[in-house]
Amino acid sequence: MDPLKLLFDSTNPRLFGTPAYESTDQDLLLKTMWSFGVVEIVESISITGYQSVEPLFVEEQKNGSYVVIEGNRRLTALQLLLDPKRATKLGIMGIPPIKDKLRDTCVLVPVAIGKREDVWTFIATKHLNGPRTWDSLAKAGYVKYVHETLKKPLKQIATSIGDRNGTIIRMYESLKILEQAETWKVYNRDDHNHKSGEFPFSHLYTLIGYESTRKYLGLGEDMSEKNVVETEKKKKLGELLVWVFGSEKQSKAPLIKSQNPDLRYLAQALENTTGVKALQSGYAPSIAAEMAEGDDAIVLRYLRSARDELQNAQRKFSTGYKPGNSEIVAAFEEVRDVVKGLIAQKAAVDSDEK
Repeated sequence: MDPLKLLFDSTNPRLFGTPAYESTDQDLLLKTMWSFGVVEIVESISITGYQSVEPLFVEEQKNGSYVVIEGNRRLTALQLLLDPKRATKLGIMGIPPIKDKLRDTCVLVPVAIGKREDVWTFIATKHLNGPRTWDSLAKAGYVKYVHETLKKPLKQIATSIGDRNGTIIRMYESLKILEQAETWKVYNRDDHNHKSGEFPFSHLYTLIGYESTRKYLGLGEDMSEKNVVETEKKKKLGELLVWVFGSEKQSKAPLIKSQNPDLRYLAQALENTTGVKALQSGYAPSIAAEMAEGDDAIVLRYLRSARDELQNAQRKFSTGYKPGNSEIVAAFEEVRDVVKGLIAQKAAVDSDEK
């Protein structure tokens, strides 16, 4: 088929969350698709011609037109190379000229005609868990499309790509939570304040895997198809999303600097009101988690850690080890002094309590 006569898929998962999603403006769709790493495909085709490793998957519409349901980036490259004037009109610069011999490979390209419901498993395997994965938000958008439009059970989608960790279900649930927050107007993904400029959606579906987060938002063990967060948790949801993603309008940076270990610390902080208040005061998740843990638990953790390390050192002596330098002797003395100090402090506290 002639690539210039093929239409872009306005529900392509890469477009999810952009103004081009579900748009009928083919120029807008092309220009938006250009931003998804198409330059490398253009350069490759301009040098070697179009390589038909895999056909474009297209679906015939009622009016006789054909929409590309898999291969929209390749379609973008082909249309720009075949119609450089259109590229210029849309402000897309740097499209290289293509020699006539190579151009001939682009004029007619192989396609496979079918229906979306017939190829969803192929697309899911390729882009959700395969060699050419989409970003996390696009993945969630496609899961939602397959589940809600094609009416495929979430467990079936997970099985089709070999997901045994419940990632597909958490992706879908997190997207519903995000959309719910936007409906309630307590948060908007466009307001995120992440330095990279990209919306790190994976933070959310990782975070809701923690029991403390689910309890904080009032989420049940089984996902709801409707409002997954109860109305009385509306404020908490908005607050949590600001902690995770930040807010430009509120001039707040996200508390999550790196997914590991910050998300784990954030989840620990959500376990009680002390940790939550620490987060509300702007403390880093690591500090808030420690405050949520409580002094008794922290001291006990430190003491047990010290005990375990000292026992490891003690085992060396049981094998006939003899200290060989003054640094070890000094370390012995430091440990002795710390232990004496702890015993004295414990005695003083016991005395005050009497």
